[in-house]
Formats: sequence, C-alpha cells, structure tokens
Amino acid sequence: MQTRFRFRSPIGGLAADLSAELRPVASRPPAGVVVGRGVWLVPPEGGVHWQDLAWLCLGVSLCGRELVEARPGGVAVVVDSLAYPLADYLPEAAALVMEEFLLTELGREGRAGRVTYCSRHRAYAFDWGTERPFSEL
Repeated sequence: MQTRFRFRSPIGGLAADLSAELRPVASRPPAGVVVGRGVWLVPPEGGVHWQDLAWLCLGVSLCGRELVEARPGGVAVVVDSLAYPLADYLPEAAALVMEEFLLTELGREGRAGRVTYCSRHRAYAFDWGTERPFSEL
C-alpha cells in the first residue's frame, strides 16, 4: 500500500512516500528488525540509510500495541520503498509516514507523532506522544 505524508511550512515542508504491507509471521523474518513482541520491520531489499531505519522502527513502535492486539500471532511490516520527494529532508518524516500507514491499515485514528514548525527558531519540532519514544513495546 502506498502512503504519503505531507507537512507544509513557510520554508517548504516535509514529505515522505512509503510503500509497505503487513504480513502475518510466526517467527523472525529474514532481515527483520525486532521492534517488539512479535512485531518486526523488514527494510527494503536495496537497503536504507540507518537514520531512516531507526525512524521507521519508531513509527512502528508508535502503533506497536495496536499491532500486537490485531495480530497476536506475529506480524512483519514489510517496507518495499521509502522516498523523500522534493521537500526538506529530515529522517523523522519516516516515522510519521509509517504511523500513517499503520493507522490506515489497522483502521485506527489518533496520531501520536506530530510535527510543527517554529518560525522563531526556523526549525521543525516533533512530539511523539511519549517521554521515551524509543522504549520497548
């Protein structure tokens, strides 16, 4: 499934395009990264930058509890591609597009991840809905 994330700002904006799917699995898939109990992320076959991989994992973890509830036997989030069309590049956008994909797949609402732009500091600010965004599921 193709998912797009877009955020406009006075200096341009952030954008990320993700192609991914959910696959039921009973054990760790080849090249799978453990995100939580029975939840794996499988990066694209051609590889991905380490920062993009870390933020994709965070995006999965934002929906981790919902994934475990919906797929108690185990699930792999298989990423076919991640691209950043003409926009400001920040790897955090990978987490936001992943969360959007998973919320759509699970039929849920209520994003945890949010981005704002601070004109005073000329910078993006991210809020992950938790004090410890890279904690275990």
